[in-house]
Amino acid sequence: MNLARVFSAVDLVGVACVAGLTLLGYLGVVRPAQQAAAAARHERAQLDEQRGLLDAREREVRTLREQLARAEADLGTQVVLGPASGLTSRLAAIPELGDELGVLVREVAPRQPTQTPRYGTIPIVVGGECPPHSFAPFLGALRERFPDMETVAFGVGARPDAPDEPARFTVEMIWYTRAGDAARADADTTSRAERP
Repeated sequence: MNLARVFSAVDLVGVACVAGLTLLGYLGVVRPAQQAAAAARHERAQLDEQRGLLDAREREVRTLREQLARAEADLGTQVVLGPASGLTSRLAAIPELGDELGVLVREVAPRQPTQTPRYGTIPIVVGGECPPHSFAPFLGALRERFPDMETVAFGVGARPDAPDEPARFTVEMIWYTRAGDAARADADTTSRAERP
């Protein structure tokens, strides 16, 4: 029986050694591996977040580059402002454009010009009638033919129960002119208003 006690004590020492080695293995190998895996997951999550931010920044850069390219293209097609003294020919050119597109321009009326240090403006009201489908192309042609004019408002009226009748329209535009020419345009609009 004494021998059984020795084996029991040896077994206990062996079990204790195995338990100690297991604990040392866990603390020395498994736990650091788990901590490293957790740290790797955390770093991967941060990396994914940074990639998302990088993708967003790259999209912003692409958008800004596209805007820059459009702005540079616009600079290449800068509009040279003409003199306000050309008001009479401008007023005559608008109905001519209407004739080309099948639009009857009944009114082209300049309003009081204004002057800033950099440019002058002459409001012009255009009124007339046209087939309803012709109005949008007319507006586009105005913009294309006269890039120094801006459409600020328009109105179109047509009767839905009479599709063959022409639509009546009014377009309010601003013509941008060179600085210093507003006085001449003012005299021209006054003289035009006095005409019968």
